[in-house]
Amino acid sequence: MSVEELKFFLSTEQPCSYLDDRPSASVFADPKDSMTTEMYSTLIDHDFRRSANYVYRPHCPSCVSCKPARIPVNKFKPSKNQKRVW
Repeated sequence: MSVEELKFFLSTEQPCSYLDDRPSASVFADPKDSMTTEMYSTLIDHDFRRSANYVYRPHCPSCVSCKPARIPVNKFKPSKNQKRVW
């Protein structure tokens, strides 16, 4: 099975857990589908997250505030100010 063959489901709207005044929804990959490491990596590259056996991503109608930030920590070099604070 490939990523293109996965089934996805949209949750109902609920209050956003990040921003109180906004609605939220999520797209879930079907947890019954078997997922390879390659498939999981592809979904992670498309802003999906994992919680236990669920792979999901926020899919909010008018917001992208909770878009994840990927930080390549092995390339991080602290500034002089960050070193001083540390």
